[in-house]
Amino acid sequence: MKNEKILIIENESIIAKDLEICLEHLGWDAVEIAYSGREAVKQANIWQPDVVLIDIKLGKDMDGIDVARKISTFSDVPVIYLTAYADNETLERAKTTQPYGYIIKPFDERSLQATIEMALHKYRSDKRMKHLENQLRQTQKMEALGTLAGGIAHDFNNLLTVILGYTELSLRRLPEHNEARRSIEHVFTAGKRAKELVEQILSFSRQSEEKKHPLQISLIVNEVLSLLRSSLPPSIEIRNGLKAGSSLVKADPSQIHQVMMNLCTNAAHAMQEKGGILAVSLENIDVGSGVNPGPPGSHIHDNLKPGAYVCLSVSDTGHGMNNDVIARIFEPYFTTKNPGEGTGMGLPVVQGIVESHGGTINVHSTPGQGSNFRVFLPRINGAAHPQSTPSELICGGSERILFIDNESVLVELARELLEQLGYTIVGKTDSLNALEDFSDNPHQFDMVITDLTMPYLNGIQLARKFMEIRPDIPIILCTGFSNTTAAQEALKAGIKDVVMKPIVLETIAHAIRNSLDRKEEGRSR
Repeated sequence: MKNEKILIIENESIIAKDLEICLEHLGWDAVEIAYSGREAVKQANIWQPDVVLIDIKLGKDMDGIDVARKISTFSDVPVIYLTAYADNETLERAKTTQPYGYIIKPFDERSLQATIEMALHKYRSDKRMKHLENQLRQTQKMEALGTLAGGIAHDFNNLLTVILGYTELSLRRLPEHNEARRSIEHVFTAGKRAKELVEQILSFSRQSEEKKHPLQISLIVNEVLSLLRSSLPPSIEIRNGLKAGSSLVKADPSQIHQVMMNLCTNAAHAMQEKGGILAVSLENIDVGSGVNPGPPGSHIHDNLKPGAYVCLSVSDTGHGMNNDVIARIFEPYFTTKNPGEGTGMGLPVVQGIVESHGGTINVHSTPGQGSNFRVFLPRINGAAHPQSTPSELICGGSERILFIDNESVLVELARELLEQLGYTIVGKTDSLNALEDFSDNPHQFDMVITDLTMPYLNGIQLARKFMEIRPDIPIILCTGFSNTTAAQEALKAGIKDVVMKPIVLETIAHAIRNSLDRKEEGRSR
């Protein structure tokens, strides 16, 4: 017996029975015979057949064409019309329903078989084509997103530089016990997270290497939960059960943040109608040979090697998923959310991040009882990567620096930040004017810091002009674009360092001191 189910819609019982016998002889299952239009629509909705055979002259209440139109509102099942005779007007109406074939009465088994098989083949080809078109459309959207991200990165990172810079200045000017200090520290932390997320978007678009280092994952988990508490409705309770607070993994903080945010927002979405409990736990797991780290029914755990892991668990008490959905949730573009609520890329990206960190993710879910996602990341020994704060001691100097950026607010910010460290800053917003000033007296400056994207001369072109005049001048390039080619070109041109925007004081101060000290070391030799 063949797998396809066929619904017969025919008001003549003798013809209908003859069709049923022919189909059975050919190996198909006629799941039902409908003798009227209303019954046909009902049965099509119940059985969800693979093919529908419809008499084009069905009856008085509605003919076969009307039935096909009704069925098309809830199913794309291929329709084949049965007809002994039809006038031109009826045939023109039939064409509007895009049937997959016509069978002329009286029919024989060979023509019936050929028409059905051709209809099924065409239908499957159409489905594959639509699937490929949707994949192409989604891929183009992702490529467009990458292009857009790169295009707006410069301006957005300039804005973040201003936000972070003046926040940092405010923190340095406020007394330790000032009431406003805690609020401003939150702004600074959120700004740095925004900086990391922009880097993550750009990293995703250019497939660059992640910035992995020893990380205390509980810090990321607590940060995400703190952000979620203010955005989730009161009907969703957050339960925090972190048992592995000091455990370390080698990871990219922004990517772990993305994993945590995605899993938690998915869990919250599953409980948006009735509310429930969002439970997050973190514990150390030692996986032995042959041990299944997930609960019964878990998926995607076979590639977890024996060893020491940190297990991040995110569970909800939402609507849950059946096995068919679970089997597809990590497929790109597959989503159960309504249009506009999700792209179907969240969990595939999460899985990609987890596996790139040497871990795995599994899921257990029961319809009506909720879902549990467990992320396993290899546990390491050692010390966590130091997290910088704006209150740390940052080395300065007394050198005179030419700072060039076509955004006047960034020039003013650089002056305020760097003059606090003892440097003298000469700010310029025009590359040609800066070149003229440098040409008049090239030895009045100890260093040049220039933006990459500017009118007239870009940062690399300007740096080459400076070094033609004075080859030993140390130059730092600042850029809001995440372009490795530009960075390589800059370093090849003799620029000492490339600093990504948004710039925080610690980063630029370290780059300045490092470049100037290298120059002094070169002189002493």
